[in-house]
Amino acid sequence: MTITRCSVEIGGGIVGHAYVAGRNKRHAAIAAIFDALFQSSGDMKRRAEAVFVDLRSCLNARRGKVAAQAYASSVDFFMQLQEQA
Repeated sequence: MTITRCSVEIGGGIVGHAYVAGRNKRHAAIAAIFDALFQSSGDMKRRAEAVFVDLRSCLNARRGKVAAQAYASSVDFFMQLQEQA
């Protein structure tokens, strides 16, 4: 398996590290930046947390939409037999 590693330093000497599966350098860089932001204190950390709250809301909405579409197209293969009188 290929893994991409990235380390970044943000203001104040805070270093963030990330390891991601595959060869996506941008993904690794973004993950490392967020790692550094979560290690910081104050406004930068609050902003990073706010971004994650927004991302989680969007992800949950997308998952709900996909689940609703899958349920709408589901087929019930079980039939109930009725007794004839």
